[in-house]
Amino acid sequence: MEAIKEKLLKERPSTISYESSEEILNQMNKKICKIKMKDGAQGTGFFCIIPFPNEDNFLPVLITNNHIINQQSLSKENEIISLMIRNEQKVKVINLSNRKSYTNPDYDITIIELKQEDNIHNFLELDDNILNNILDNDDNDNSNQIYLKETLYILQYPEGKLSVSYGVLDTILIDKHFNFNHSCSTKSGSSGSPIINLSSNKIIGIHKEGLQSSNHNRGTFLNYPIRDFIKEKIKTNSKGSYNNKIINIGKINNIDNNNNDIGEKYSGIIPLKKSALINYILPMDNLIEKLNNVTNSTNLKAKLIYKATRDGDSIKNFSDKCGNINNTLIIIKTTENLIFGGFTRETWGSTEIDKKDDYAFCFSVKNNKIYEAVKGSYSIFFYPGNIFGFFWFIDIKENSLTNGGSDHTPWSQGYYEGITSQFELNGGKEDFHISEIECYQICS
Repeated sequence: MEAIKEKLLKERPSTISYESSEEILNQMNKKICKIKMKDGAQGTGFFCIIPFPNEDNFLPVLITNNHIINQQSLSKENEIISLMIRNEQKVKVINLSNRKSYTNPDYDITIIELKQEDNIHNFLELDDNILNNILDNDDNDNSNQIYLKETLYILQYPEGKLSVSYGVLDTILIDKHFNFNHSCSTKSGSSGSPIINLSSNKIIGIHKEGLQSSNHNRGTFLNYPIRDFIKEKIKTNSKGSYNNKIINIGKINNIDNNNNDIGEKYSGIIPLKKSALINYILPMDNLIEKLNNVTNSTNLKAKLIYKATRDGDSIKNFSDKCGNINNTLIIIKTTENLIFGGFTRETWGSTEIDKKDDYAFCFSVKNNKIYEAVKGSYSIFFYPGNIFGFFWFIDIKENSLTNGGSDHTPWSQGYYEGITSQFELNGGKEDFHISEIECYQICS
């Protein structure tokens, strides 16, 4: 996202077309959609996660304006909306019947809970100040003053075409403090677009209208309507559209970060701990499908069985937690915030081994890429007290966090397919230093 910041700050465009700025939109475009109603009305919407029922749980929603989807639309039987994502001709169709939702014409906002069958994979996050205001239930009208003169950008579908627009937050209204004026350029069809803080690349508000009397446009801060939405859910004792089950991205149904069955207490889509590394890899293209294929299951659970900062970073610590368990997914985060890892159906054991696993694969979040094991070749290795990992591709050394000395072996074309350049998992560098390792058991 740093490239997005640099480009916007350098060019300061009013509107950049999608075709000329794919590098700006490629990390955000699946989180935005064009909305088209049966009656032909259209606008923009976005997929977001909000805290519910508490700060450790997150509920997936679609957010847009009330003047695009209102109470009348939500009350109609078999009312259908079409969502076009990333300028694709193929659209998602969502039936609004029996949908849990919140709509408010004063805020000009509608929040619609997503369901498992919607199969939405990518979500925007709330900016920290907005999120904290919601969690603290803070009615302080001055809490959003920190955004004055902040650089913003909008991802939108003006006239049905995905684009990005840059501006600043100019003023916050005194009489209606949940409203603010901004200078991002918008057109017909931009209503419902997310307004994003450039410094954090997280949402602060939603665009609602252009002002004919000035060069400004108007937005609504999200903390106010989301607080009211949560209060309404608590008042009605609602647990969410997921029937009190974890429905995670794609086909993974349960992610347990504390060795507990949290399916009974979680109604959202993101793991119980927001910081879990698995959050970062699930939106990858084809990853869920790959896990479904190699485990021969479409109803998967992910259970966190090892975390280096919690359980210790010695190889024995890893072996004690994971050594006798099949179907393990290892995720590594480096000190440079690169995330990669691998999966094997084989057990790691506790003694020195080299193993073949035709179902093993490695992955890179930055490269959005899966590297399949070469069939018939060695794929994993484990040398107690020294090193373990994915054969000639990822090496994890003894006490990798405390010693700060792990390395990524440069070339593995004889063992993993799809490698096109040296050190490509690690951004072209041979050595990496680990800040966290997590291992999940993938099971049905």
